[in-house]
Amino acid sequence: SDDAGLKIIPEIRERLNNPFVRIILRTGQPGKAPEKKVIINYDINDYKEKTELTSQKLFSCLYTAFRDYTQLRLLEESRIKLEETRRYLEDVMDSMPSMVVAVNSQFRVSLWNRTAEKYTGLSGSQALKRVLFDIPLFQGMNFDFLRDTLSESRSHWMREVNLNGFPDRFWEVHLFPVI
Repeated sequence: SDDAGLKIIPEIRERLNNPFVRIILRTGQPGKAPEKKVIINYDINDYKEKTELTSQKLFSCLYTAFRDYTQLRLLEESRIKLEETRRYLEDVMDSMPSMVVAVNSQFRVSLWNRTAEKYTGLSGSQALKRVLFDIPLFQGMNFDFLRDTLSESRSHWMREVNLNGFPDRFWEVHLFPVI
């Protein structure tokens, strides 16, 4: 049929959920499938008319499509490995008996482990991106050492830090800048 090539595109992209396959539409009837309309309405990677497709141009088109496909697959494999590593590190942090809290240069929480959840009553999703000083457990605390750690890019260690909500308990605090 005249539109068989167009019908397969949603099958590949939507039903098979495959963004990696490079789709090059080659047509002998550009009037029935105008380039601008097809490019806008279909997730294809190139549009070629039979009359413009010499053997050299076909070779170049296919070779670059294979190269693109290979690069996309490598990127996807890297993304998957990165996600696995992130999950592994998250599991390590969550298994630690100490509170592990990380903040960025604006003092917004970027890491909040399960022990921090236990002592603060805040889940990771509730704590993430909040300013550390606004979290009740840390309010009123002298944060000069935290500013120093971030500005000087060196670690600090504090003994007997008292946190709100635990008047009879003191904590050791180790700060390490992550650069």
